Amino acid sequence: MARNKAQSIYKSNKSADNDFEKYQVGVYLRLSKEDALSGVSASISTQGNIIETFLKDNPLEFELVKTYVDDGLTGVTDDRHDFQSMIEDCRTKKINCIIVKDGSRFARNYTDCEYYVEEFFKIHKIRFICLDSPRVDSVKDPKSVSSMQFHFTNYFNEYFVKQTSEKILQTFDDKRRRGEFVGSFAPFGFKKDPENKNRLLIDDEAADIVRMIYDLFVNKGYSVRQICLELNAKGIPSMLQYMRMNGHNIVPNIVPKDYAWNYHSIRKILRDEKYCGHMVQGKSARISYKNKKQLKKPKEEWDIVLNTHEPIVDDELFNKAQTIMGRPTRVSPSGERSKYSGLLFCSKCGYSINCKRSGRDRERGYVCKFYQMTKKCEPLHITEASLDERVLYAVRSQIALLTEMEGVYNSILQSHKYADESKILQTSLEQLERQLPLLDAKSHRLYDSYDEGTITKELYASRAKSLNIEIENVREKIANIKKEMRQYKNVTTTKGDFLELFKKYETVTEVDRELLVELVDKIFIENIDNMPRLKNKTVKKVTVVFNFQDECAALQNFIEENKLVNF
Repeated sequence: MARNKAQSIYKSNKSADNDFEKYQVGVYLRLSKEDALSGVSASISTQGNIIETFLKDNPLEFELVKTYVDDGLTGVTDDRHDFQSMIEDCRTKKINCIIVKDGSRFARNYTDCEYYVEEFFKIHKIRFICLDSPRVDSVKDPKSVSSMQFHFTNYFNEYFVKQTSEKILQTFDDKRRRGEFVGSFAPFGFKKDPENKNRLLIDDEAADIVRMIYDLFVNKGYSVRQICLELNAKGIPSMLQYMRMNGHNIVPNIVPKDYAWNYHSIRKILRDEKYCGHMVQGKSARISYKNKKQLKKPKEEWDIVLNTHEPIVDDELFNKAQTIMGRPTRVSPSGERSKYSGLLFCSKCGYSINCKRSGRDRERGYVCKFYQMTKKCEPLHITEASLDERVLYAVRSQIALLTEMEGVYNSILQSHKYADESKILQTSLEQLERQLPLLDAKSHRLYDSYDEGTITKELYASRAKSLNIEIENVREKIANIKKEMRQYKNVTTTKGDFLELFKKYETVTEVDRELLVELVDKIFIENIDNMPRLKNKTVKKVTVVFNFQDECAALQNFIEENKLVNF
């Protein structure tokens, strides 16, 4: 009797548009990371159990066709794999009924929810059922999908995601500012502390690979391409493979068969400040809680905390790597890179100078890149042997000069009669700072003249432009002098530590990549046309610009200013 009653009720409610004896049901289950963290959402299994019980209680009305599951995906967008698969099955009539535990599982975006329920499902004749919060059935209770309670719940579902997202981001921001690691996976070479997931520990095996990469790049002069070839040839597991070997399946849909070190991986390791013990995070941020696209942030907005964990490489080696990365280097097709790569420039045109082998013995030499391309510069050419000789002489001369300066510097410090602040720089700063208000007043008077009609708009624009340039120049000079004053004061606190780096090469007999990276910033080469040719070749002038120019200048200023007091 009860069975006949259920059948009669079903037939009376059956739509003319439904050609099936039973509704063909698609069950949709979803749980996002935010939901899991908030602790307020039912798990996937709990959702499934609730809907399964409902289907068992209504066996004559519904037939389960497929269960769609999006686990770990946010509901603020409909760009979800199984969700889109379900929508496509609606279009192709594979299902004509969708059941969810509640509206928040279906969507947490008010616009998406309204579109599918009020428009898409009606067009495609899809029955939509929410079993909870609030209960909705587009067939048995058509008014439920347009009720104020359902609309309000949709608004709240989106608002909840916004609030939860803001709280999570605030928590992450606080942790980043304290120097705690907030990434899902530790950078290659590190592992998370089992007792504190926000702290990094060194992973010895992977750290050895990181050290090898830095050594090959900085000390051995390998290019990024050469490093990739070297690691892959030795069968060293790539970053992704190593993580999988340790149980982290970070990209489950991609399973590379070969060892696959690539340029991006090597550059990522060489650029990451975490390898020298500093926590640098927050380099990018999401556009909004609805859009996962990341936008890069300016460096001044990064979260940087120094000395938060044990380093894999020291600051000196890391900084050398950054210097090399920032230079325009050229690598031959074989992957070979000259020891002078990224350091040589033509004095006349400013272009880089490329390495080129010539002659029977394939002797390595250097030529102007701009001349090679256009023939508009001079046919500059110098052999590596000649360049080595000039550079070695310049290095020895610089070391001799700095050694002499160090002797005078030490004598001044021992006398205890020295000025730790430059009076000359202070006087210059005061003069420039007096100029600024005068220039500002001049700018105001100029505008008043224009406003009163004394001068034309064109004349005002021309004079204002010149005046603004003058003001910016003064401000730039003030900034430079303040920088020089800080460096001058640091001379007595650092005690000329950079001098030790140069003195390390006092007995050097040949030029190698390590010497060039540590001591040299740039090398300029030019032809000297007004000098007699040697062996039918134009004489070359080689100018070596050393690193630590600011420190050298500060030391020289310190000596010159204090020599009058002490000698």
